Amino acid sequence: MSLHYLSLLAALLMPSMAQAQSDPGALREAALSGNASGVERYVESHRLEVKPVVVDLVGSVAQAVRRSASEEIVELRQAIGLIAETFERTYGEQSLSILSKRIEAWSVEDLLMKAAADSLMAAGIAVRTQDRERAKSEFEAAKVLYEQLDDPNGLAEVTGQLGYVSWFLDRSTYVGQNEKALEARKAVDDRQLMGNSYNDLGLGNRVITRDYEAALAYYQEGERVRRAIGDSAALARMLPNLGRTYEAMGQYVKARDYYLQGAAFYLAVGDSANWIVQRRNTAGLMTNYANRHSDALAILLELQQDLRVIEDARAEALVLLTMGVVRRRLGDYQGAIEAYRAVIALSEEGGFDDLNAQALNNVGVVYIFMARPERAVPFLERALAAAPEDADKSDLLLSLSSAHFQQRDYEPAETYLAMAAEVAADRSARAKVTKMRADIQVRTGREEEAKAGYEILLAEADEMEQPDLRSSAYFGFAEADERLGNAAEALAYYEKAAAELEEERGLLRAEEDKAGYLAQTRYLYEEIIHFLTGEALEDRDGIWAASAFEYAERGKSRAFLDQMAEALAGVSEGVDSEFQSDLAALAANMEYLRAELAGAAPEKRAELKRSVREMEGEYERVEREMIERNPRFAAIRYPDPARLDEVQTSVLRPGELLLQYALGDSSSTLWAVTATSSQIFQLPTRPEIESQVELLRRGLQDPTQPVPVQQASRLYDILVAPAAGLVAEASAVVIVPDGALNYVPFEALVTDAQGSYLLERAPISYVQSASVLRQLREEEPIEPEMELLAVGDPAFSGALETTFLRGGQLARLPFSGTEVRSISSLFAPAETTVFLDEAATEEAVKRALSGSSYRFVHFATHGLVNDDRPDYSGLALAGEGTDALLQASEIFNMRVNAELVVLSACETGLGQLVKGEGMVGLTRAFMYAGAPSVAVSLWSVSDQSTSLLMQSLYGSLRDPATSKAASLRRAKLALLENPETAHPFHWAPFVLVGRSE
Repeated sequence: MSLHYLSLLAALLMPSMAQAQSDPGALREAALSGNASGVERYVESHRLEVKPVVVDLVGSVAQAVRRSASEEIVELRQAIGLIAETFERTYGEQSLSILSKRIEAWSVEDLLMKAAADSLMAAGIAVRTQDRERAKSEFEAAKVLYEQLDDPNGLAEVTGQLGYVSWFLDRSTYVGQNEKALEARKAVDDRQLMGNSYNDLGLGNRVITRDYEAALAYYQEGERVRRAIGDSAALARMLPNLGRTYEAMGQYVKARDYYLQGAAFYLAVGDSANWIVQRRNTAGLMTNYANRHSDALAILLELQQDLRVIEDARAEALVLLTMGVVRRRLGDYQGAIEAYRAVIALSEEGGFDDLNAQALNNVGVVYIFMARPERAVPFLERALAAAPEDADKSDLLLSLSSAHFQQRDYEPAETYLAMAAEVAADRSARAKVTKMRADIQVRTGREEEAKAGYEILLAEADEMEQPDLRSSAYFGFAEADERLGNAAEALAYYEKAAAELEEERGLLRAEEDKAGYLAQTRYLYEEIIHFLTGEALEDRDGIWAASAFEYAERGKSRAFLDQMAEALAGVSEGVDSEFQSDLAALAANMEYLRAELAGAAPEKRAELKRSVREMEGEYERVEREMIERNPRFAAIRYPDPARLDEVQTSVLRPGELLLQYALGDSSSTLWAVTATSSQIFQLPTRPEIESQVELLRRGLQDPTQPVPVQQASRLYDILVAPAAGLVAEASAVVIVPDGALNYVPFEALVTDAQGSYLLERAPISYVQSASVLRQLREEEPIEPEMELLAVGDPAFSGALETTFLRGGQLARLPFSGTEVRSISSLFAPAETTVFLDEAATEEAVKRALSGSSYRFVHFATHGLVNDDRPDYSGLALAGEGTDALLQASEIFNMRVNAELVVLSACETGLGQLVKGEGMVGLTRAFMYAGAPSVAVSLWSVSDQSTSLLMQSLYGSLRDPATSKAASLRRAKLALLENPETAHPFHWAPFVLVGRSE
């Protein structure tokens, strides 16, 4: 029986167990009989049950007064006094003693007035959730009587009740009313009520005044008090409030910890429903705001396992819904769809129409993310039919409109848009309708109508301080002017759209799950480059080509930042962590304020807009200071894109040729750049190129089949032949790939009818962007202390936590150990560090890297590559769990002082190529960590050919006069000349990324 099962079972049984062990009547009986030891035992064991017994005895006093039972009154007063004295002696709290003294001193008339006041307060409590005006009236009447009686205990209670109803009736008085309640409760030393007031003041400062520091202070004091008195049920409710405060401050790890603590307390008090909710909310926090999707998935998988103990189909469906979102953000689209399909099955069986509609909608959205809008439409239509009558259907209808729009099926797109316009209830939804309508008008030849719509959208964006809408409006203007032939106007709007997108703060994460958001982030740079390339080819003006090149660099930087958001958010190496925390908090606050502004009443908008602008100014100030004090991190987080003329004059070496690519749905672009010239070429669309890439890779990875000459020749004609003249003159070629081209070994492209390979023309290296190449060549060379650190054949003793990305267990690579031994034999033993088998752990590797610098660092192990979430890509090492996977996010926080890192025998586990950014994330992480060059394997190859290539590579690398790129080329040519290894399968996958010299 699992630990989770036992914990849950105990929690579910706890209420009945507590009832069996606790008997408030026993305390009353002991007090009335004068049994001091019995009272003491009960008070010590049941602190929170003492006060209700005293309150009940006070009520009995009033009843005895009405009956004129003087002896009973004396007996009751003595019982109250005994309990109060014992309580104060045991816990040092005076609240019951103060009440007891009042009861002793009051006359018969006073006691009757006390009973009347208590009755009024009880009546108010009974109706406070249904009729708050009446509740307020009852509380105010009770307060008058308590004041006449000089009853501090009653005032402490009723003042807090007035604070409660003010939340619903007049929030402007809420904080002040609860401050009065806290003072009254401190005056009587009622610590349970003080804990309530601290919670209420935390809520007021968090939600009403948004003074998070004050809210945190109140919540923390409330936590201290409630822990001291053992108020577990109240703690369960309060701890998530502490989490929400940290969440609002952008401190997501602390927020997560408090949510999980709250869940644990709910479990302890037997509230399984809230135990489930808090854990699910924790996963939502980690994926929506902290961008830590792997942590969220771990929480959800554990919760799903625990839910099997209690048969709660709706709770399971809710967990699966969140799991679908997390898997989608991990890039595991098929896993997301499977989770949503499970929700659909549970919902249809359990009658959960709302969840069924959500799951159907989410399947449709995932298909739109997969660029399969035709698959999305049936699910979105089913979601519309399944949605409850009172549900907000505006986003669903907009998704349907967007899906048809992407298929260029504009008539149904307009039909669904009209339906969305009818139900759009708030300004934000109406603004999205305005945008989509204008987008359709642009695509259907109604450009002037569209521009009028974008004017409205721009005004709304300014009014609501929504930079994403502002960017959309500028982008729409640009497309309309481009179609009208207004090139200068189009360029100006494109520039505004890009600037807005790049400067945007506090991006709404929830928008990632809405299909309409994709157009802005996915196509903006592609469309700008397509437009500028067309203009450059039309009028042969180099300015257009240079602008296109700069936007390609900006687009690559933006794509990398978006892809690596989680890894970069956790970077501590080379950055002051307090800046990261401050920026996250400011971004979260701006997100909150913008959401408030979208639905704010007119009289509040000016104040909210002023707050947004002030926060934007503070964000920019912190950002500037961060850039100044953290130049290494700023170079990657706030890149300065390289210009075309700068690349020619200060980056490229004589004889070196840069081939830079940008893929797009409208067209793709190639720049061929040398130190003395540059040319621009328009290439086929991304889908056409990707299909050719897929065909080539399939052929290259099967050595039992003939060399795929036709596919290799076709891709050469598309990608390289336009610049063949420059290639023929080049002494070295640097490739800047894009998307799926990251997995194309250009060396294996066939250049002529004789079957010659591009490998035979010149050394080839790769780099993520020209800006990265500039940065690498500006850095000082490393002066290594040791020659080689080599890691091979790790002992995988357990399942890796992230093997779900690959779908199976990892097999040992025994021949990788042979490879490591062969390579290390080329160097003096005193100059090498080798880790094999069980010794090849993450801890050992990190310790070695931090203790010395190396010319070469060699990993011969599995590489787990995630195309859509490259920050989860990693190298498998010995051990279990996360300690057995050296992930890109961890590598960013390391120092790798090495001239070259080699990732050999990597088994990427690639399926269908989607973006091809996974390897970019892994290699860029090593470069940020300090390695200027990384050699990687694009697919798994035989141990024998890998060993041959690596021995040849390291033999050449030992010669300082031979560049890294030339050494790798020489090793590949050696395999090419050997009939047994001549097939590109054996030599093509190994590529050099970074500095080639």
